[in-house]
Amino acid sequence: MYYSLNHKPILPIEISKEKGVYVVYALNSDLVPQSINRILAIDKNGILYIGQTTKQNFKVRIEMLRRVMNHENNTTAHSGGLNYKHIKQLRKRFPISSLYVSLHPSSSPRIDEEIRIEKYRQKFGEVPPLNGSK
Repeated sequence: MYYSLNHKPILPIEISKEKGVYVVYALNSDLVPQSINRILAIDKNGILYIGQTTKQNFKVRIEMLRRVMNHENNTTAHSGGLNYKHIKQLRKRFPISSLYVSLHPSSSPRIDEEIRIEKYRQKFGEVPPLNGSK
């Protein structure tokens, strides 16, 4: 299930209190992934970011991501959101209206995030666009 980042997502109560891995996608208006050119292949899933939360629940972490992504906001507590905020061409290519998140509850979010990022890196030769450091 995808939740829009264009407005405050309404997360189901059960999952909003969970911790785990979340993935940010670029989707078109029909919720079809946008293809993204990568070094080794085209990411046909439209993955922009893979993150995890262990201290905050999904509701708090996703709201933080949304606040940081807003280029008019001075909040800095999310590296993926900062990359989006500071790279104008990314915002132009992937406007907030095209960004969605999927949530994956996990008992070991750090390990699961690491595995997902490494699988992505092995397939595409680099990490997702918003996972890169500033």
